[in-house]
Amino acid sequence: MGGLLTKIGKTLAGCVPTALSAVVLMAALLVALAGCGAPSDNQLQTSAKSASAVLSGQHRAKPTSEAKGDAAAVAASSNAFAFDLFGAIRPEERNFVCSPYGVSVVLSMAMAGARGVTQQEFAQVLHLDLPEGTLFPALGALDVSLAGIKDLTSASSLWGQTGQPYEQSFVDLLGRTYGAPLRLVDFGDYRAAAESINQWVSEATNGRIQRSADPNGPRPDTIVLMLTNAVYMKAKWEKPFLHAQTSNSDFRLLSGAAVQGPIMNQLPEDLNYMSDSTLQAAELPYADGRLSFLVILPAEGQFVEVGRELSPQRLEQVLSAMETRTVALALPRFTFSSSSDLVDALQRLGLKAAFSSGADFSGMSTVRSQISGVAEEAFVLVDEAGTEAAAGATITMSAGVPPDEVFMAVDRPFYYLIRDKQTGVILFMGQVTDPSGEEQS
Repeated sequence: MGGLLTKIGKTLAGCVPTALSAVVLMAALLVALAGCGAPSDNQLQTSAKSASAVLSGQHRAKPTSEAKGDAAAVAASSNAFAFDLFGAIRPEERNFVCSPYGVSVVLSMAMAGARGVTQQEFAQVLHLDLPEGTLFPALGALDVSLAGIKDLTSASSLWGQTGQPYEQSFVDLLGRTYGAPLRLVDFGDYRAAAESINQWVSEATNGRIQRSADPNGPRPDTIVLMLTNAVYMKAKWEKPFLHAQTSNSDFRLLSGAAVQGPIMNQLPEDLNYMSDSTLQAAELPYADGRLSFLVILPAEGQFVEVGRELSPQRLEQVLSAMETRTVALALPRFTFSSSSDLVDALQRLGLKAAFSSGADFSGMSTVRSQISGVAEEAFVLVDEAGTEAAAGATITMSAGVPPDEVFMAVDRPFYYLIRDKQTGVILFMGQVTDPSGEEQS
């Protein structure tokens, strides 16, 4: 993906707004580089003022049959990273939610501009082992497949500094892979640029993620590029819970104490279900037919141990052991948010060079840069109708988841995954230790 340093010389057309539905995932990459060049008349211009551009995708390459076949491999890679990330950042005693798919997308976007050891570490941490020539087409094919889900919208964008030259091969690659257009803003007026980006993110996430770019963030003269990925889904249960069946009941905390809260009770339904000595699991399908909510309920006293054993292999064991059972499910209604600083976790997972002065992001620009911050904010709401969730990840770069009746009462801490059953990709993962807690960070 080398090539000469070129200036972007064409204007990208506007994007057609599309109705968004509710799980959002936003990932952003702030590239802080020094020395912006003077604006040029032939550089790409954009208003960068509205989230109506979120669904562009006009430069996305149509997936080939080979890329579609390879998409299964990158879906498995995404899940491997999902469990690594979840294990590295989840707290053991409080509510938590994250979007590993969103983080993996934004990291793969950064990987597109990385070289040498820096790029190799991205590949290792993300479990991506396809050859370079087939990797990004496969990532694009997976993204296209997910975008085909009725209740899900996925889109990406690059926000660049007016007057800054970028590697054309880098811009083209993200355009082909994620349909990501380049939009220019003036980071010199950082508060205004952040306001525009935050407006875009807020509109794209139905107001759930209010701020992605901190108006009081990094020095504006060092910011050159911000890459964003948004996934927005609003999914209704295939068979909604009846409000009349919801009642206040006890939920036992890890401490042994109990809190009262609304528990949704579902009449016995045929669900995919399994149980063993350590857990019970049930899969609730959403109305669209592809997405599902997998609830994993550890046995009494096994919450921490089950959490530590979560992995792609354990998930496969759970899924393969499932059979159709008539399940009367009692599930708490809950909503909360989480904030995570991902730098230490990613470094422990092996992404080290990208955070050092020796980082090589020469595929983005000739000016040296390194990652100085990675953070994510996420939100989830589960009620009688369905699920809403949102997440926003930000990478800041600086210069220098025989039938008989079963009762499954989810009345103690549990884990959950929101996944696409067709590709297997885990979109969101989380745990609930106290459903009465609305906001946690």
